[in-house]
Amino acid sequence: MYSIHLIKNEDLSYHRDAPEIAEIRDLLARDWRVDLRHTLREGNACADLLAKRGARDTTSFRLLSRPPSDLQLHLLSDSRGITFRRS
Repeated sequence: MYSIHLIKNEDLSYHRDAPEIAEIRDLLARDWRVDLRHTLREGNACADLLAKRGARDTTSFRLLSRPPSDLQLHLLSDSRGITFRRS
């Protein structure tokens, strides 16, 4: 939730991530509708898995032409509305 607060409200004058947050704000200001919502990691397993993969990846940019095999089960579960308990 802190991230959403930073993007929507915070004065970025002295924030170490000010350039990135300003870029996000610029994207959000475009002519489209965007809704930022906080969700628990368990509620967004697909994004969590991709974020973990990205953190381990040494490539600066990777374009995926299809979902990685370890993401398939998460996508299927998400499409069927299956939820998982937080442990």
